[in-house]
Amino acid sequence: MRLHRALVVVLFAVAVPALADSPREEAATKALTGASGKLWVHVAMRIFLGGEKKCKQGETWLFRPDGRVQIDRCVAGKIETSTASWSVRPLDALDLTLIVGDRDYVLILPPPAAGKKTATMVLRRRTNSKAEPTQDLDFTYEQE
Repeated sequence: MRLHRALVVVLFAVAVPALADSPREEAATKALTGASGKLWVHVAMRIFLGGEKKCKQGETWLFRPDGRVQIDRCVAGKIETSTASWSVRPLDALDLTLIVGDRDYVLILPPPAAGKKTATMVLRRRTNSKAEPTQDLDFTYEQE
């Protein structure tokens, strides 16, 4: 009976930390979402006034703490909205991966500059071919 209890305690002690996010993942998640969600701007949205969702350019990603992201893009003069699930996972000992739907990116979150109200994020899309360049999506977030 004692051996059984000891085995349960050991299994619990090993399994629970494995299920929890690492401090790096938690810090990245907080940087992406804040308390209630953050709107990250890839290309500033330029819209036309009126009842229709007409636009000239733009792309924004709204990261929510519930694991959903809303992506608004200006496509052919109209704003298209899509949603996807997202998560942050370790890529290796140093880097994190941001998984958005079925795409994954290397997540780069430079520390905010002292006194600046703008945060930056880079999503790097790696390729498996030397013929295709690595693609970086640069985002900004205006802090309040």
